Amino acid sequence: MNTILQTNIFFIITSVAVVVVLLFLIVILSFTILILKDLKHLTKKGKEEGEKILDDIGGMRSEIKAKKTAIALFLFFLGQRIKKFFHRRPREEEYY
Repeated sequence: MNTILQTNIFFIITSVAVVVVLLFLIVILSFTILILKDLKHLTKKGKEEGEKILDDIGGMRSEIKAKKTAIALFLFFLGQRIKKFFHRRPREEEYY
């Protein structure tokens, strides 16, 4: 009779331990799911913001290119004027 009582106590303790471990795993799993949902939301936001930043940079690049060509044209015409100024023939002075 003593061994049957010990066996019953062992199974009761084992059952309680299994239930406690399962509850602990369920809690950990639920928190993991919540964290993964938040992470998914954050990565979605990050992707959207990254695309917006790329669009802004693309706009800045086109503006810089437009200004660069305007500056290049200005410097070209300015260079032509300076070249004409320094490569002109000196005036012949008239002696009377």
